[in-house]
Amino acid sequence: MAITISTQPTVEIQNGGKLFISASAQSSTGTTLVYKWKHNNVLVPKQTSSFFLIPISSVNDSGTYSLIIYEGTKYKTANIVTVFVKPTPITTTTTTTTPAPQSQSLFSEIVNTPQTVVVGSSSIISIKTNDISTPFVTLWEVDGQQPKYGNSHTLLPTTPGIHWIEAETTYLDGRRLYAAASYKATEVVSNTIEIYNPDMADPAIKSWYKLNGDFTDSKKSAANLTVVGYPMFDSSSFKWANDSSKKCLYLTPLQGVSTNRAPTEKSYFSIELMINIKNYNPRGISNTTIVSLYRNWDDYLSISDDMWIGPSINVYGNCLMNSSTFTSLVTTNTWHHMRLLVNNQGYYFYLNGIEKSSFLKSNAFQNWIGATPQVSVGGENSWMTDILFKNG
Repeated sequence: MAITISTQPTVEIQNGGKLFISASAQSSTGTTLVYKWKHNNVLVPKQTSSFFLIPISSVNDSGTYSLIIYEGTKYKTANIVTVFVKPTPITTTTTTTTPAPQSQSLFSEIVNTPQTVVVGSSSIISIKTNDISTPFVTLWEVDGQQPKYGNSHTLLPTTPGIHWIEAETTYLDGRRLYAAASYKATEVVSNTIEIYNPDMADPAIKSWYKLNGDFTDSKKSAANLTVVGYPMFDSSSFKWANDSSKKCLYLTPLQGVSTNRAPTEKSYFSIELMINIKNYNPRGISNTTIVSLYRNWDDYLSISDDMWIGPSINVYGNCLMNSSTFTSLVTTNTWHHMRLLVNNQGYYFYLNGIEKSSFLKSNAFQNWIGATPQVSVGGENSWMTDILFKNG
C-alpha cells in the first residue's frame, strides 16, 4: 500500500485561516481503507477521511499531524506534517468619541398597533425611536409570521386570538432597543344587517334624528342638527326597508351634519346610524370625516377618509382599522348599521351589530362625563338615516 501526503512537510497559516491536509492511498487488495489522524500524537475525533480540515484555525492547532491508514488488519503511517498557525498581529488604534448626552434615554415603541384585525385582512405597524440621527434596522417577530427586517411591518393574521409582536432595533453603532405589543385577530363574519328597530321608550336613547325630511330630534330633547353645506333628502333610490318614511338624507363630499352633546350618565356614550356609502372619495381630493366622536385633540374616536391613505378608524392617533380592512367590510351601495361607542373599558366600533374593532383603555369614559364632545357625520357620497345618540 503506497501513501502520499500532498501537503508540504511544513505548513504556515494565519490565525483564523483554513487548515487543510490531504493524502492519497491505494489498497493492494481492494479492501476499504480506514483513516485516522493524530495531532501531536493524539487521535483527533471525527477526522476519518483522507483529508484533514479545520475551516477556522487557531494557534492551538499548531503542532505535528500524522495519518494512520488501515487496510484490514495491516496499517501504515504517513509522513509527519508540521503546522504553524501564526497569531493575529495586534494593532493599536486611538479613537476619539463624543459621548451622547446623558440626559437623553433611548427608547423605542411600536406605533399604529390595532386592537383587532380581521383574519385574512392586514394592518401596517411601524417602529418609533427618539434617536433618528443614527441609521438603524429593525427585526420584526410576529406570532404566526416569518421574521422580517424593516422599519415597518404588515400584520397578516391567519388564525383568531391574541398575537404577540416583538421588534428589536439595532443601530449601526451597536446599540439595541426592544419593544413589544399585541393585538387580537377576529373571525370573519357575514356582513348581514341585524334587525335594527330602536325602541323610542329606551331611556338610553337621548336623541333620535330620523332624517325623514328635517333635522329635528324626534324625542324633542335636543336642538336640530347643524348642517354643513346643502345636503338633500332623497325619496327615490336606495331605500332601507325598515325606514317607514321611505326618505333618507343624501350627502356629497364636504357636506354633513353635526351637534354637541354632553353625556350625563356615567357608563357609556355612543352614536349609531344607518349609512349607505355610494363611493369613497378619490385620493388626493380632501380629508373628510365619515363619523366622529370628538372630545378634544387627544381624545376621540373617528372614522375618516384621508386624502392619501383612504378611510380608516382611529383613536387619538392609534389606528384601529386600516383602509383595506375598512373598505372590505363597509361595502359600497349597501346599507350598514354603524356604531361608535366609548365606555370605561375603551373605544369600540360596531358594524351591523358585531364588534369589529376596539381600543382598550381603563376608565376611558371618565373624561367624557361633563364635557361637551362634538359629533360629526358626513364627508362621502352617501345616504343616511336614523342617527341615534345613546348615553347610559
